[in-house]
Amino acid sequence: MRAVRPDTELTLTSRLCLPGVVPDRLLDVQATYARQLVQGGARREDALARTQAEISGRLPTLLQVDPRLTVLRRVLDRALTSADSGELDGDEGCTWSCEEALLGPPVGRPHTIWGMMANYPQRRHDAASSVSPAPASPPEGYPRRNAQGCLKAPSSLAGPHDNLIYPNLSRQVDPEMELGVVIRSRARNPGLDSAMKAVAGYVGFCDAGARDVSALDNNRIDRAKGFDTFRGRANRWGG
Repeated sequence: MRAVRPDTELTLTSRLCLPGVVPDRLLDVQATYARQLVQGGARREDALARTQAEISGRLPTLLQVDPRLTVLRRVLDRALTSADSGELDGDEGCTWSCEEALLGPPVGRPHTIWGMMANYPQRRHDAASSVSPAPASPPEGYPRRNAQGCLKAPSSLAGPHDNLIYPNLSRQVDPEMELGVVIRSRARNPGLDSAMKAVAGYVGFCDAGARDVSALDNNRIDRAKGFDTFRGRANRWGG
């Protein structure tokens, strides 16, 4: 989970944080790791340098350097033990206030966001299709559709409690709940047997689109789905 808050110079700083470790607080992963290293005998300067090298504050970079998040998991396991003993209670250096307005997207700012549409075997022609098994082919009268994709702006990401902001030129904004796939490492033309090795986890989010803007753009959807906050309310992700 990303937390964004003012630092001492009143500028916004993004930090990689985890909820659920200390009640009503966010655990600052980098600060916690540095603290653990100092407790293990490292000098503070060395601990800070090692923390910066091993745990990036940007989740996309962290996934590239450590795809399985081994260091992060080790820090979390030790932090859970410290939290159970009460060691982290009231520790302002490693925890932040869990205010909803401070929470950013749990995936940080990825370099690329792909949106995929019509990547299901049939068109959802009635409400029953959501609870009935999908047939191998579309029902008669419903043409088969090819999967369609578009690139979305990283600025379209928003936190789990942020508002969905309607653009002034649109009067038809449709939000939809979607499942996002978080990619851990670069993959080009993976096969069916190796594609899942590139997946770090999943995240639920609200994907919005301005249908009237798409109509203005000759039915292109890049701008219609790329406005600020249009890939918003991204919630916790799991791997």
